[in-house]
Amino acid sequence: MHLIKSENDDIYLEILPNFVSLSKTEKGLNVIKKLIIEIRWEKPQQTLINLVLANQKDFLEDFYCNYAIQLMVQTWRTDMTVSLFSLILGKIKQYSLQKSPSNVVETMIVNSDPQMRAQYLKEIKEMVDLHCMVLI
Repeated sequence: MHLIKSENDDIYLEILPNFVSLSKTEKGLNVIKKLIIEIRWEKPQQTLINLVLANQKDFLEDFYCNYAIQLMVQTWRTDMTVSLFSLILGKIKQYSLQKSPSNVVETMIVNSDPQMRAQYLKEIKEMVDLHCMVLI
């Protein structure tokens, strides 16, 4: 059974103002995951992406919220989620050392387009090169 029938569905409009707070709890995240899977229209997808961008620290670092951003990246078209992929650029080392953000880093590397993946790998290579120089 589908939860969301259209981009102006009452359930979607009711969830929207509570998207961030719902994403921070186990039961709320279940509702958010169902919403992300069922939203097939660009306008509501972009609205949710904008909420993630405005609350990026929560969505990258929170124990529950990070699952929402991962599901968006895994479920929606790459051209819709391209702005999410830039969230970790320049911060891969920082996020790789933490449990929740490291899951987001992995998901973004796996699901990115070739150009973005090349940027991620360049950043990782620079970290490794710097680490090797310190050890010498």
